[in-house]
Amino acid sequence: MHVVKTPVRDDRGEIVGICGIYSDVTEQRQMEARLQESEAGLRAIFGSVHEGILAADAANGRLLLSNPAICSMLGYSEAELLGLSERDIHPSHELPRMEAFFCNMAQGNYALAQDVPMLRKDGSIFYVDINSTPFTHDGKACHLGVFRDVTEIRRAREALAASEARLKEAQRLAQLGNWELDLTDNRLHWSDEIYRIFEIDPDRFGESYEAFLAAIHPDDRERVNAVYRDSVERRYAYSIVHRLLFADGRIKHVREHCETEYAADGTPLRSLGTVQDVTEQVLAEAEIRALNETLERRVAERTEELARTNRELESFSYSVSHDLRAPLRAINGFSRILQDSEEFAVSGDSRDLLERIVRNTNRMGELIDDILEYSRASQTALKRAEVDLTALARDVWDAHAAAHPGAAVRIGRLGSAWGDAATLRQVFDNLVANALKYSGKREKPEIEIGAQETPDMTTVYVRDNGTGFDMQYAGKLFGMFQRMHTDKDFHGTGVGLAICKRILERHGGRIWAEAAPNAGATFWFSLPKKPAQT
Repeated sequence: MHVVKTPVRDDRGEIVGICGIYSDVTEQRQMEARLQESEAGLRAIFGSVHEGILAADAANGRLLLSNPAICSMLGYSEAELLGLSERDIHPSHELPRMEAFFCNMAQGNYALAQDVPMLRKDGSIFYVDINSTPFTHDGKACHLGVFRDVTEIRRAREALAASEARLKEAQRLAQLGNWELDLTDNRLHWSDEIYRIFEIDPDRFGESYEAFLAAIHPDDRERVNAVYRDSVERRYAYSIVHRLLFADGRIKHVREHCETEYAADGTPLRSLGTVQDVTEQVLAEAEIRALNETLERRVAERTEELARTNRELESFSYSVSHDLRAPLRAINGFSRILQDSEEFAVSGDSRDLLERIVRNTNRMGELIDDILEYSRASQTALKRAEVDLTALARDVWDAHAAAHPGAAVRIGRLGSAWGDAATLRQVFDNLVANALKYSGKREKPEIEIGAQETPDMTTVYVRDNGTGFDMQYAGKLFGMFQRMHTDKDFHGTGVGLAICKRILERHGGRIWAEAAPNAGATFWFSLPKKPAQT
């Protein structure tokens, strides 16, 4: 009960009684209790929700209420936060947008703002979605906002957008698009790149399998359709190249790849695939085929020409061997008869001329022999196998050793090479013979044969301490009939090194030299260690 008591006085002002008013306040007390419970519940909810909650004065934007979640988001204590206004918790560049938002709320409207940047106490920025509604607090018009942190969602959305942009750019660069056909409603989805490849406006495309078929070259349409239908029925993925025909007569070539997904009962659900513009590749392959055909034709022509040249060379070699040798032998023989005959008295001058004739016919015979040897080096079939170069070099030296007892020869480990032993023996023989010849005037001729190896090549050197030569003339060293010394100084025809060069080139190797006048010479040659890959 609520009791109000008042004294009752007489005319003299003396209390003569008490007047009391008794009111039943049970219902009021129950309502107050319920209100307190409700407020306690609201405070509990206010403090426990994960979303931030703020109430601001609609007149000046001063913050009046906050919950722990919004304090945590912004990095302020409740006391700090309630000393600020709405404009203090947003970046300055965002204030014009927020002013319009606040104005809308001031008019009593419910408002929603998305991706709103918020400014933390430490100056960092995060993003929220705000749901705001009019609200009355202590008799003041306010607006109440619920803040949901969407920073991570925004980052994920931005990452997805960036990924999609990268995918589109990759598809554009690769001229590769993807598509999906929903077999339950025949709806076809194309990526942007496929529209570019097919040169179709997305707004005018029927987005159906039939619309896709209509874009294919008429001569390829049935083949493409048959392959697709068969792949769906028999459940296999496939790849096919077909053409697109445009209104202006242009043709593109595309490669389609497709596979289909099925329900548990075997019903086809959707087909997925890619389309790539391979026009440049197809045209390049066609050009390569044409070039290969031209090359094969030219190779056949050159091979026939080479065979004809070889036949002519064989004929020439036969002619040299038989037709030239016979008169040379006759000249040489008759000259010797005149020299030795007692019947013909040959004067001193005549005898000297006969000596010159004999000497030159002998030299001509040597030249003929070397020419034939060079011809054989170019034509002889090579019987390739692994060759022990150390053993080969020792065999060659053994053949020369008896004639050069004063020469000091060192043969190192040379390894092996892939080649024809007979012709490689000729290379060693020519180089060793040259080394012996040009170091023969030394008091003690010295020759060294060694090698350097890599996984693929063996490089052999033959070094002497002979007369050497000037490197400015090295360029003509391996040509036919090219000599660094006169025949008077060192006998020879100038063909031996040319033969070496030809043999080594046929083996896939090469030969070169290093020298200096009166300081000896080193001849290097390289050979493959393994058969050539074809």
